[in-house]
Amino acid sequence: MKRWTMIAVGAVLALSACSGSSEQPSPAASSGTSPTAAASAALTPGSSTPAAGQASASGQPCPKGQPAGTYRLEQFAGQGQSGIGVGKGGDATIDFTDGDYVLTSKGDKPFALTVAGKGQADLFVDGTVKGTYTTSGTTRHFKVGTAKGTAYLSNAAGERSALDFAQVASVIGLNGDLAAACSGDRLALAGTAALFSLSKA
Repeated sequence: MKRWTMIAVGAVLALSACSGSSEQPSPAASSGTSPTAAASAALTPGSSTPAAGQASASGQPCPKGQPAGTYRLEQFAGQGQSGIGVGKGGDATIDFTDGDYVLTSKGDKPFALTVAGKGQADLFVDGTVKGTYTTSGTTRHFKVGTAKGTAYLSNAAGERSALDFAQVASVIGLNGDLAAACSGDRLALAGTAALFSLSKA
């Protein structure tokens, strides 16, 4: 029970730390890996999170007008000292349309969340996040507009810990400046606090 409490508290604190404005991003990785290099490296076959300084020829800057269409959020991972951890799976999709985006998750399938030094839990997200994005070179500037829904952590014993949906949305709902890289049907978005791996739905 004590370990479970630490996981829940750790996740809440990590989400709280990342819910600030985009003008005050979480500290960048001390390894010096840039968001652009991280996004590119995320598209390397067999690589789930980039190693320090790793780059990949397979991940190229996204063409003009991209991302567009519907993508499935396959994984998110904290970078630097964000403390977010790694989340895999889930049932979240993101629709990108001419500068607007909508993230939808029904909460039927959880993200398997691993928080470094604290353990594992399932993150259930049921709700919608709507926002906007603009393009500047390889960077997409995302801004969350509205976020409505519920989110909670669940452990193997079935214990639940509710999370503030606005804080969850500020992390997985895309917020701030994110470098974008594309490879076929795959998309990677990377900022100083988190890296997102997506694929065409």
